Amino acid sequence: DTLVSIGFTYPVVAGLLLDGNLEDAEAICQHIRQRHDGRNRSPWNEPECGLLYSRAMAAWNLLDQACGFSYNAPLGHMGFDPRYNVEDFQSFFVAEGAWGEFSQRGPKGLAEGTVSLKTLHGNLSLRSLQLASTATTVSGDATVDGGRITFAQPLVLKEGASLTLTLSSPEDEAWEQVESAELGGF
Repeated sequence: DTLVSIGFTYPVVAGLLLDGNLEDAEAICQHIRQRHDGRNRSPWNEPECGLLYSRAMAAWNLLDQACGFSYNAPLGHMGFDPRYNVEDFQSFFVAEGAWGEFSQRGPKGLAEGTVSLKTLHGNLSLRSLQLASTATTVSGDATVDGGRITFAQPLVLKEGASLTLTLSSPEDEAWEQVESAELGGF
């Protein structure tokens, strides 16, 4: 009757992050870390039903949710909608056959700014990149619609390669979006 299962707790925290409830998500994580703070247990391991029980791996979902990360290898689609440091965000990503770094810089809503992907290992194939962005134009041979950047040709970022895109919204279009949002999308 005193079972505490982090394998069930971390999915709750991930759901809170998905919903944008950062305060409660951080509070629950702090309680988990207090139980595994090094005084009674190893701070580098959160054992559950022994040391080799895989349910504790649910903690990795927190990274995906904090970054708003989505990935579909067959479609060549990747997306980011960060919950933290939105105006100057950087994280690593793991994809099929590659891993690397993602960064975005710009005001909240990303009507303008830059995004960058750098492949540190392997090759990354992409056809589209989804962002939490209201930008209407993107640099390079790509289009943007509703935050989804679609590349004219599928991209393959080889190990060590970088992709940097500049997002913008012409002033008239930006005002139309603000007015539309204020009217509830009408």
